[in-house]
Amino acid sequence: MHNAVPGICRFVFWVHLLVAAVLGEKILVFPGLVAEWLGYRAWAEWIPVIRSYGAMILGIGGVTSYLGTRARGWDQVEFIVRGEIVYLLLSTVVLLIGLLQESGPTLASAAMAGLSLLFLILFFVAWLRRPIAS
Repeated sequence: MHNAVPGICRFVFWVHLLVAAVLGEKILVFPGLVAEWLGYRAWAEWIPVIRSYGAMILGIGGVTSYLGTRARGWDQVEFIVRGEIVYLLLSTVVLLIGLLQESGPTLASAAMAGLSLLFLILFFVAWLRRPIAS
């Protein structure tokens, strides 16, 4: 099928769905514990913001990736892939700047920058493998 979702794209959606579900749920349900694991010391007043980040990961990352796994054609997922590429590029840049400025726990910034960069590369490869009309 000319408009088929490439296998690499389905793979990326499944991996992204699993990571988003696990990470999003942990951040949403256990924001203080996750903040401490990542090295944040003063997090109590940030719980609503931390929880909203978990909800965003679950709701946007998880749900869009779930929908991507069920899509029948590239036209149904192209906007998701493009949106993820833009978000992940910006996220990676912001987190790397935070690392360079030492503004926050190094572990948290490095872990999230690495994860963002990994998914940026995966979604970009999926986009490169998209069906192109001849």
